[in-house]
Amino acid sequence: MKIARFFTLVLTLLLLCSVLPISAEPIEEEIQALPLIKEENAIPESVYYYNGNTQYSKQNLRPTQTVFSWTTGRNNAPALQLSGQKQYLRLRSSVLNELSTFTFSTWINWGGNAADNSVENQPLFTFYSNQYTYLSVSMHATDLMSAMNGPCITWTTPQSALQTIYHPVESNTTFAFPRNEWHHVALTLSETNVSLYIDGVLYLQTSISPEILQMTSPKMLIGSGFGTEPTLFASLQDTTLYTGILDNKQIAALAQGYDPLGEIPTTTTQSLATRPPTTTIPVIHEEAASNRILGLPISLVIVMGSLIVLIVVLSIIFSVRNARATSSQNEEETAV
Repeated sequence: MKIARFFTLVLTLLLLCSVLPISAEPIEEEIQALPLIKEENAIPESVYYYNGNTQYSKQNLRPTQTVFSWTTGRNNAPALQLSGQKQYLRLRSSVLNELSTFTFSTWINWGGNAADNSVENQPLFTFYSNQYTYLSVSMHATDLMSAMNGPCITWTTPQSALQTIYHPVESNTTFAFPRNEWHHVALTLSETNVSLYIDGVLYLQTSISPEILQMTSPKMLIGSGFGTEPTLFASLQDTTLYTGILDNKQIAALAQGYDPLGEIPTTTTQSLATRPPTTTIPVIHEEAASNRILGLPISLVIVMGSLIVLIVVLSIIFSVRNARATSSQNEEETAV
């Protein structure tokens, strides 16, 4: 009977360890800014530029070589022009492997349809491991066919249904992203939430699977998806990845042109466009049934169920053995 209790205790502890998170005091690390697009033809160490099928990096770019077109952006500073024809950027995986959370920030002047007349659903940002584990943000005009109204967030994992989060089309309201205007877009990603801000104001927010940040060999594309989606037709300026979550005040400061890691004014004005009213509730569309039971991944439920069955079976086996041993001992004592 003692052996049965020992096995039961061990398996119970294993079960608890697989379900309960290990709590630890969080260690606050200083947030750093990694510029992705800053100065004309100055490719950072952490970024690859793609023009068609040709890859460029700081190491193989000649001093006089031009990869993309540059234009005059906001405040007369240089801005990178993406043509919409397979021009995009990719961040090195070695940088992403070191991130536990992050904030993506950029100024964008969206041109809408690309030169090849592709649909107005162009990825601005794609964070992925493969076609089964990814998160993307797409620029999107109002689409009466799909009921989408403005930019949307799409994400999925092997254990989660494909989800698209967007604002619904209404007869008298449009959140379609303005074209040919400069606006600020920021995205924060933690282990539990993804938030999209436009012009310093929260636009979309939803809970998310921790598997997104735990993906193996993560990749990040700017201006492209990993599939057949059209590439981005837009000008980008001051595109930056922050190695942590910026708060609402810091993101509002970014949208006003301030350094979020420096001194932030106590008061800022928000005169830019595109912001949903607080009464608008985003839609979460699931394209397939979620592979979850009681909110847990089905694989974890199977493991838990197997452990419980094993505990019950072992308990029965050792109980029967103990009963037989006791019965045999009683018979021997009676015979004596």
